[in-house]
Amino acid sequence: MTSEFVDVTPQKSSHNDVLNRLADMGDEPDRRKMLEHLFAFMEERGTPIVAVPTISKIAVDLFRLYHIVKDYGGMVEVCVHQLTAKTSAIH
Repeated sequence: MTSEFVDVTPQKSSHNDVLNRLADMGDEPDRRKMLEHLFAFMEERGTPIVAVPTISKIAVDLFRLYHIVKDYGGMVEVCVHQLTAKTSAIH
């Protein structure tokens, strides 16, 4: 996958625009369903996802990031062991 540089100028994006951009980052069959579940969860807790997350103007693929962390054993394992993945794996 290639890096996607994102203009981080504050802009109003609809919930669907952000969801569609994240869903379009790959063609995994369960990608959209997982992202819809994440968006609903974040909305319910009062912290909706209102923009595509970025690191240094590069869009972060939340679906791939989730699966990479899960493969490492979860957030606690990643933090405790300070595990890192190649940055190309998350965007």
